[in-house]
Amino acid sequence: MHAEIAEALATSTPELLDSQPELFAQHYAEAGLIEKSVASWAMAGRRSAARSAMAEAAAQFQKALNQLAVLPDNPDRQRTELEIRSAFGAVFQTLKGHAAPETGDAYQRARELWEELGSPSEFPHVPFAQSVYHVFRSEISRSQLLAEDLLRLSRERNDAAGLVLGHLAVGRDLLFAGRFAAARSHFEEGLAVYDPLSHRSLVHHAGVHPHITSRALLGIVVFCLGFPDQALAQSNAAIVDAESLAHPLPLAASLRFGTRQAWRRRSV
Repeated sequence: MHAEIAEALATSTPELLDSQPELFAQHYAEAGLIEKSVASWAMAGRRSAARSAMAEAAAQFQKALNQLAVLPDNPDRQRTELEIRSAFGAVFQTLKGHAAPETGDAYQRARELWEELGSPSEFPHVPFAQSVYHVFRSEISRSQLLAEDLLRLSRERNDAAGLVLGHLAVGRDLLFAGRFAAARSHFEEGLAVYDPLSHRSLVHHAGVHPHITSRALLGIVVFCLGFPDQALAQSNAAIVDAESLAHPLPLAASLRFGTRQAWRRRSV
């Protein structure tokens, strides 16, 4: 009966497949159509995350994982779990915090799956986000290892998305280590590789907007190197870029970094 209801809804009102995937997920689960239920719950989670409804997204991703656990373990299931776990981790970054145990657990499992599947190039945000988790826990040496490994692998593959995130992660850790000139080089290299069209989805996967974050951190670096006007220009440019996006997190981050620049310049 539940399968017939889902089929009837899909036939009569197909727009519901995109607008209310959670409705179909429930019917598919009751009908024992596990793979369809997993796909629908995952779609619902992504939709909720895209509109910043993170509590709802977390609940929907968890339901997808609960359904997925019923299926036999094979590469297809592992890849589906990797997709959900990595999205789950990005949700936890906002919902619980970058250093929260839930965030670390999600990305640890995602990293294990990523390695089991041969480190597929579509998921550079997994090791990147894991490095972010360790940075926020002040575990800088662990973060550096993950960031350098991501950058090395991305260079070997000539993977542009991985290079964007790898340079950002390595530059960030060099900034924290006080190695400002080296950090500047990495931020500038990452900004040069970034493409606004092909890399726009990274903000949803990685939990940060790499272009805006790199610009904001570059502003800090050039200030520390003795160029306050260049620092202000980078900070202002990051805010302008963030304002052009329909996403609140990059704007909040750019304003936060802009506040720091104003404070350093004694501009109350």
